[in-house]
Amino acid sequence: MTEKKKVALSIIILLLTAFCVIPDFSVPGNQAFAAEQAADVFGEDTGMVLDKADLLTDDEEEKLEQQCGEILGQYGISVPIITTSDIITGDIKEWVRSQYEAYNIQSTGGSGSLMLAVSMGSRTWGIVGFGTAQDVFNTYSRERIGSAVAEKLSDGNYYKAFAKYLSMTEEFLEAAEEGKPYSEANEYKESVNIFLIIGISFAVSFVISLIILLVWKSGMNTRVRQTAAGAYLVEDSFRLTGSSDLFLYRQVNRTRRNRDNGHHGGGGGGGMHSDHSGTSGRF
Repeated sequence: MTEKKKVALSIIILLLTAFCVIPDFSVPGNQAFAAEQAADVFGEDTGMVLDKADLLTDDEEEKLEQQCGEILGQYGISVPIITTSDIITGDIKEWVRSQYEAYNIQSTGGSGSLMLAVSMGSRTWGIVGFGTAQDVFNTYSRERIGSAVAEKLSDGNYYKAFAKYLSMTEEFLEAAEEGKPYSEANEYKESVNIFLIIGISFAVSFVISLIILLVWKSGMNTRVRQTAAGAYLVEDSFRLTGSSDLFLYRQVNRTRRNRDNGHHGGGGGGGMHSDHSGTSGRF
């Protein structure tokens, strides 16, 4: 073998060796790579809010993250929120489970998780429980929370929808901690603002008092207004010699009656679907 051939063969061997040891950076399904990506999004230092659909302002997202962190710290349950503008094919509950695994949320601390996902592309939402969160958030709990969230999503109040999700989650966790978890036997009832009750009571009292005063005032007036013009005529001062009815014009109003053909658009809160650990629906 000539010297040139030996050199060429050595170069080829070096190139083949280099290609064999290059690490794989292009595998999108690699769990370690996905978890590394998620480290900057979901973690103990954040409230675990991933707004891919850009529904929230920075200030709103910060408030939600703070509330998520407080729930995790107090109850040991993480409550991540994820949104996407993509169309989710199939059941969004399965997509939630795949995101939970891809972002390795179970490593962020806590004994369980309740994850809310919203897809703007398919107008669907899903709530899925993991770990010990499944014991607290049974089918009744998930459907009760999901119904309230879907109502606000349908109105376009995205921040209020997520804030409602977190506040109800906290109430359900508190009830479970006190040994009285919400269920069909112990139904959840929304707390009423005491200031609202006081305001309504004051308004009702004011209206009743005003009516009483008006009745008293009318009773003090001795002059009674007559509704018939004849009461103001001097007796035998007017004689009617003839009368006739004259038709001047006719006005007809027509209103188109909508036909119910079985198609309904808009609105919120489509039928919910639940399995052993998750609930989903449309908005």
